[in-house]
Amino acid sequence: MVDDDDDTDPPGKPLTQQEYDYCCSLDVRARFTWLVRWGYATQSLFAEKVGLSAAHVSKLVTGKSALGAEAAEKVAKRLSRRDERITVTFLLQQPVPVSYPAPKPIPNSAIEDETTGARRSKRYRAIQGSPEMRAARFVLDLYGPLFERHVLRVRDVAYPALFFPTPSARQMDLDSVLSVRGDLRDIDGNAFVAREPSYRIRRDTAAGNPTRSVGGMNLCMADFRPDALLFRCMSGLYHDILDTCDALRDELLEWCVAHEHKKPELGNLRLRLALHAAHEYESDSVVLDGTRRAAGISVATLIVYRDPERDELTAMVRERSRTGVAVYPEVLHVIPAGMFNLRFGSRVEKGDVRRAIYAEFLEEIYGIPDDSFVDRRDLLDGHPILRRLSDELGARLYFTGVAIDLLALRAEICALLLIPDRRWLEQPIRINDEWKKAQEEVLQLRNPRRIPLSVTDEAILQDIRPDNSVPTGAAAFWKGIQLARVLAETNSPTES
Repeated sequence: MVDDDDDTDPPGKPLTQQEYDYCCSLDVRARFTWLVRWGYATQSLFAEKVGLSAAHVSKLVTGKSALGAEAAEKVAKRLSRRDERITVTFLLQQPVPVSYPAPKPIPNSAIEDETTGARRSKRYRAIQGSPEMRAARFVLDLYGPLFERHVLRVRDVAYPALFFPTPSARQMDLDSVLSVRGDLRDIDGNAFVAREPSYRIRRDTAAGNPTRSVGGMNLCMADFRPDALLFRCMSGLYHDILDTCDALRDELLEWCVAHEHKKPELGNLRLRLALHAAHEYESDSVVLDGTRRAAGISVATLIVYRDPERDELTAMVRERSRTGVAVYPEVLHVIPAGMFNLRFGSRVEKGDVRRAIYAEFLEEIYGIPDDSFVDRRDLLDGHPILRRLSDELGARLYFTGVAIDLLALRAEICALLLIPDRRWLEQPIRINDEWKKAQEEVLQLRNPRRIPLSVTDEAILQDIRPDNSVPTGAAAFWKGIQLARVLAETNSPTES
């Protein structure tokens, strides 16, 4: 018999899919009791966070007492308000998201195989009935007519993204995309009109780290002026970005999975509908005004390098990890790519866009932790790898434009990193855990996915498709490879 005042914490356990499904079938009161009794949360945590005494929680664990329905609802709301990042928080919330499978790569594609390097050739056939394709068509129908000239299209294939190209005179001026210099003001969380943390919590819990996406300051869009290619910016927390932007994509895909072969409508989507209502149903305002959500800004860079085996310029893409990323797992993306972290504090200075890109480059290509450069611009600027890149290898970084993901309504600054010297591959690299790796942990870049610039667009479209790639990553890829082809033809890259 356990004493009423015993506050011993039962060991935490990961939920199996069967246990999760069973727990979801219970009402709120039963969920809470079941979880606490079986040790999926600690007694002291619940006692502290939900205002119950240690003795009361102990009685729940031993079955001496049950939580009333009204009290359970209050507990759920309290946890939700505090936005606790624990398994039980997610399971107490409604609605329960439906898990959806990540799209699988089509075999026999035009991209080089990751382990054999063999050329594949199967023609692209879009799975028009897939949840990803129906979600893409929905946002293109919703926002496309207002931004017809800027919808990302390659041949007759449209991606769920907008792209605003950089004028040639600004291609070397990455800082020109930001209007702010100096301290950023924090985004007002009270202005959020649609927020849903449950999708994030489910993913983080499945990855074994319920607090993985908590905290972290990032650059966020207050608004974007397409005519000037200019952001007005604020600062916001990473989990707010996931809960107010990426949750829009999660909700849409969840609906498409649950309603096979049906076309979604705005009224079916609680979060997106609330956002549109707050903007008085003006879709252009929804896309370009980020003040009603935490519209985090990211950076995405296409690396084009000279392959020493073939002596030709080659573009590099990879498949994202299943558990190493918070959004868009197991789909193709350019590398490096990531959030515009405010690693130097809330003050933005000249050169910080370039630094954001190069910090991702060092982290994802060479495995150098991002926190190595916290509050130290000088350490990043003077890093030996970056010095070698510019001084010895003649690498150039070009600003190709701004892409907006219509599924998540988030923007990405796109760039091309052109490395014309084949000696870049002489220095070993280490792809970090945000990406799927080849067989070897340490790579010499002999077998990542790679696309020679000589490959036709038709062949590439067999692989870089709307249903298997990050929309803004597809934009960074296509616009980057187009610029790289032009630079290769002229053989006179612009000096920085």
